[in-house]
Amino acid sequence: MRINQILRENQIAVLAVQEAHLSNDRAATLNTLFGEYMSVFPSAYPENETGACGVAFAINRRILKNANCQPTEIIPGRVLMLDLNWPEEQPLRIVNVYGPNVARENAALWDTLRTDRLGAGNRQVDVLLGDFNIVDDPIDRLPARQDSACAVDALRGLVDELRVRDGWREQNPNTKSFTYLHAANGSQSRLDRIYTHMVPGREVDDWDIKEPGLDSDHKMVTASLYDNRAPFVGKGRWVMLKHLLTDDQLVGEMKRLAAAMATEMEALTVRTEERNPQTIYAAFKSDLIRAVRTRAKEKIPRMQKQIEALRADL
Repeated sequence: MRINQILRENQIAVLAVQEAHLSNDRAATLNTLFGEYMSVFPSAYPENETGACGVAFAINRRILKNANCQPTEIIPGRVLMLDLNWPEEQPLRIVNVYGPNVARENAALWDTLRTDRLGAGNRQVDVLLGDFNIVDDPIDRLPARQDSACAVDALRGLVDELRVRDGWREQNPNTKSFTYLHAANGSQSRLDRIYTHMVPGREVDDWDIKEPGLDSDHKMVTASLYDNRAPFVGKGRWVMLKHLLTDDQLVGEMKRLAAAMATEMEALTVRTEERNPQTIYAAFKSDLIRAVRTRAKEKIPRMQKQIEALRADL
């Protein structure tokens, strides 16, 4: 539920998750519950599906309705690839990675991807992102230090082979900002990054590092992928959540506002530019929308807490 909320509130089209601890059965349940709004594609760690590693993609179906998403497991629990069409006629390939903590294993993963799985002879990777569990520059650690040379060289080799770039660092060449806080010693690092490959007509911007909105020791890295050929699309039309129509408190407030509008119209004797049936009705609609939004902010968090309590009891 939190993932679906993050997609909706942040208008995220594709969310890459690491340390997902998500089995295929659990993902199937989520897809049944949220299939209209979200699709989840997992890659579980074979030795411990729900207790270690794991990567996943969560797709916002509100944005990507006809993207024809096709996931491919590259290395189970570590590397998951997603092919989709965005824009609809142009293929987009995204690779989600979760690097090992051990330097030797970390280096081996990048070497394997470069030589066997993603490098020469394979279709171009457009976006490489995830928790790399390594940084290639001391500025990305606090206190600053150099990571294992073999792992750094292997990652740089993969990045060069794929011709991708760390857009956040390019826009912030001297900025210190971190995505992971080690609670035990207070050290910080920018382990989570997004690398992109540019093609004509496509741009990446709006790079950001922010809190994810759920219980995690990692921050969320975001970026916007733009199609320069697409027409401008606004925010869309606001729609009231259907379940609020049966909320007694809100229904009572609706009736009160409607009665006040009717009384004001009946008392209207002189029509002016500022005060007439149309302006009274417009004010009623504004008051009604404000009341619905206020009630939604009160009710939805309470419902989520109740659902979480029920899950805890189970």
